[in-house]
Amino acid sequence: MEFILYLLVFVFGYVTHRTFHTYMAAKTGSLIFLHSKLTSLLMLIKCIESYNYIKAFGMMQLQKNEATNKQVEAFTTMIDNDISFFKKQSIKNINSLIPEYLKVLEHFEDWDEAMMFLVKFKQEIPGEFLNDQKN
Repeated sequence: MEFILYLLVFVFGYVTHRTFHTYMAAKTGSLIFLHSKLTSLLMLIKCIESYNYIKAFGMMQLQKNEATNKQVEAFTTMIDNDISFFKKQSIKNINSLIPEYLKVLEHFEDWDEAMMFLVKFKQEIPGEFLNDQKN
């Protein structure tokens, strides 16, 4: 009779361990997935920041070379369209790699939703990045 009790305690412990191990593995996997999305978005923001520096530098060069207002506006429109296309394509490419069963985890479809995702999880972003943005 004692042997059956020991066997039942062992089986209960094993099943409990496997259950909590599976739960913790799923939780860890979800956090890794969310952090990878955060990292991707932060890299895209740095790209957009560089794009805006290029836009400002190009406008300064055009004005320095005495370009007409129409040429400056055309350059600005071209860069803005390029940035808009970059945003759409980057979000589309991020989403194309995500399997359907993971789309329930904080999914975003466009740039504005991605920025809301970033705001929601901004406490996860390292302090150095936030300090760079303030300066």
